[in-house]
Amino acid sequence: MISAQIFTTALKFAAHAAAKKDVRFYLLGTLFEFKDDTLTLVATDGARLAYTRLQLDASSLIEDQFIVSTAGVRQVLVALGKSKGRVSFYASAEPKQPGKPRALSISDGTSTILPAVLDGTYPDWRRVAPPLDRENKPAPHLDAIYLAEAAAALAPMSLPYKAARALDINAHGPGYPVVFRPAALSDPAIKEAAVVVSPIRA
Repeated sequence: MISAQIFTTALKFAAHAAAKKDVRFYLLGTLFEFKDDTLTLVATDGARLAYTRLQLDASSLIEDQFIVSTAGVRQVLVALGKSKGRVSFYASAEPKQPGKPRALSISDGTSTILPAVLDGTYPDWRRVAPPLDRENKPAPHLDAIYLAEAAAALAPMSLPYKAARALDINAHGPGYPVVFRPAALSDPAIKEAAVVVSPIRA
C-alpha cells in the first residue's frame, strides 16, 4: 500500500513522458513494475523518459509488469486524485484471454479501478537511464520544450529548499542523454524520480 496522494503525484509525473502517437503501441502507456516492496513507474516517447520508484508499505503480492494505457492512467488519476486513503494493487490470477496480460486493479478502499492494460513488451528502459554517479561533462543541445516539461513535471516530486525547488542535472557530453533529478525528493516513499532527455541529433 501507499498514500493515494503520493501515488497519483508520481503517476502523473511519469505519465507526462508517454508517447501521444506512435506505431509502437506499447509506448502509449505507463509501465507499472512491481518487485518486492517497490513500484516503479516508467513512460517514454523515445526522445525523453521519466521514471520514479515508490516504496510500498510491504512487499507486493504482485511480481509483474503492466503497461497501463494513457486512458487508463487518466481513469486512475480522476478516480484517486482527491483520495486521502491508501492505495492497494491487485492482479488477476490468469489473463482473460491466453497470451494476453493479466488484469490490474487499483483500490483505495472506496474506489476500485481496473485500467486498460496494453499487450506487448516494454523496452529495457534501464539501458538508457544513466547511473547516479556518472561524471558530468558539457551538456549537448536539448529540445527546449522537453527541458521545460521535465522541470515542471519534477516540481511536485521535489522538496522546496530555501523557497526554491532545485534540480540536479547530469550530462555526459554531446550525444549522451541528460538526466534531471530533484535535489531532494518531496516524500520518503519516493525512492527516485528522474527525466532522461535525449540530445538533438545534428
